[in-house]
Parts: sequence; structure tokens; C-alpha cells
Amino acid sequence: MSDTTPIVTWTVPDAKKTVTVEVSVSDGKNSPVVLRQGINIQTGDGQPPQVHKNRSVRADTPPKIDGKVSLGEWDKAAKQSPLIDLRHGKMLVQNDHQYLYLLVDLTGDTHDDPISFDEGDHFSLTFDVDSDKTITPNEDISYGYVLAAGTGKPVFVLSYWLRPNVLTTVKKTTSSLGIGFGPSLFSARDHRIWEFAISFDELKEDTEEWSSWWTGPKRIGLRTKSAEPPFDDSHPENFTSDFHNLIEIYAPN
Repeated sequence: MSDTTPIVTWTVPDAKKTVTVEVSVSDGKNSPVVLRQGINIQTGDGQPPQVHKNRSVRADTPPKIDGKVSLGEWDKAAKQSPLIDLRHGKMLVQNDHQYLYLLVDLTGDTHDDPISFDEGDHFSLTFDVDSDKTITPNEDISYGYVLAAGTGKPVFVLSYWLRPNVLTTVKKTTSSLGIGFGPSLFSARDHRIWEFAISFDELKEDTEEWSSWWTGPKRIGLRTKSAEPPFDDSHPENFTSDFHNLIEIYAPN
């Protein structure tokens, strides 16, 4: 760790234990962020879902990344079969030639907790950028957020994986995050919504070279956490140390 003051601390489940990430401002030496073993946290109800494979759909009109599921934005993606089932909701996927769009629709999280690493709602999103099922240092990405000084508002950031359970310090991202609490296609009851636009440039996709779309799967690990109702889900389990069973997203037909 660098000797700079940590901005935030949050936890990431790792099998039957929990590890803690301390994020510090870069000191110019690219000091790593180390995930340290912490205290057990109660996970959500139910068994871990099976490894999912899902196909994206072409976004005729890009969704507005605002944490709201507006009419028509995600209808086409919602018709894909099978959908990606999460323990407390669903994930929808669509794309254009600039972004991969993800909707993490947590219909089971019906309490509007603050966005907080330790005492509220939280997420982390990992990409196996080279899709090799192993952690490639300084290439594979973990998206998250820091809380802005003064306002406390979440700021979307990325880190690079260095090795299992170890990340670089946070960096700026050209991708976008929308955080909301409201109804969706899957539930009229208000619930937590995470919405993402992930830049294909950051995923090292040269879209000008595509004959149609990307080849092979985009491989994703997702963590979602809620204070009330209490759950802390990883899809798949252990993805902070093992990339073999990540969710696989294929290009549109």
C-alpha cells in the first residue's frame, strides 16, 4: 500500500471469507490496492446461480444512463432468452459500436439505502478483457466508484487487476454509471437499479475493425450488495481470485 490516506474501504466476497479493498489516491508510483481478509458478511438467500451465457442485442437507440428504466429503452434486451438471473434480480445487455450497456435490475432490493461501501448499496463489475480466463495484470478491469469529497456523490472509476485480489489505484474512466431506485420491466415496486455504459475502447476493442461485432465472449464478474434487505452476492463466487466461471456475453446475431 502507498502511504497516502485511503479514500474508501469496501468488501468483496471470496468463497467463505470476505476481503477488504483499500483504495488510495495514486502517489505517482502506481502503488497497488491490496484486498485484505476481513470479517464474514451474511450473503443473500438461495444458492449461487449457474454460470450464464447470454447474447447481447443491438441497441437501436442507446439507453440514457440515468438509473431509470424508461419506456422502450430495455424492452428489446428483456426479450432475450435465457436472461441472466441474479440472486436478487436480473441483468440485461445491449450494445452499439461505442458501448456495451448493462442493466442490473435488483428487483429484490426494495429499500433505498444510501450508496455506501460498508453500510449501504454497493456494486463492483469486473471484465476479463482478453477473455483468457485468467487475471492478466494491468489489462483486466474492475469498475467501481469513489465518493467525491464534499458532496459524497459516487464517481465512477476503474482499476486494473494486478493478480488475484489485488488492484491498482483508481483511475478515471470514459464509461458511465447511472444509479437509481424505481420500477422496471420486471417489477412495478421501486427497487435498486444500476445502469452502465462500458466503453469498447476501454475493453480494447477496435470497433473500426469489426466486420459486424466482436468475436468470442465478453466475460464479466458482478458483485451487488445491499444493507436492507441484507445480501452480498457475487456472480460467480470467487471472481476476485478466479476468472474461470465468469458470465459470458456474446455479440448480437
